[in-house]
Amino acid sequence: MHTAAASTVQSQTLEERMANLAKANVVRTTRSLIKKELKRGELTLEGVLLPDLHRSVAKMRVDDLLRCLPNVGKTKAASTCRRLAIRPSLYVYQLSPPRRQQLVDVVSRFGKRPSRRSTD
Repeated sequence: MHTAAASTVQSQTLEERMANLAKANVVRTTRSLIKKELKRGELTLEGVLLPDLHRSVAKMRVDDLLRCLPNVGKTKAASTCRRLAIRPSLYVYQLSPPRRQQLVDVVSRFGKRPSRRSTD
């Protein structure tokens, strides 16, 4: 099998391949740090998605990004995607700015519960 990607890799010099690997490693490391900071609550989804999409987050899938948030697991991520009619397999960069804003708005209400008044 001869693919375009294989011929591109073969046509690169060792230095070009090493530079590309280093660049990819930086992106993966940055993405990993962002995921950890989201999980710990040090970063917010709004800070990552708005007003400009963070470059390292752009290639994450929506489902994966949601699951990085505190107290969000597989079920909550899936129900959020269903609620907003977003395919979980979409990459974040495929979401339009208004859709990213909708996602931020819905996620910002996760921790808020309506107050219950006692009927004494």
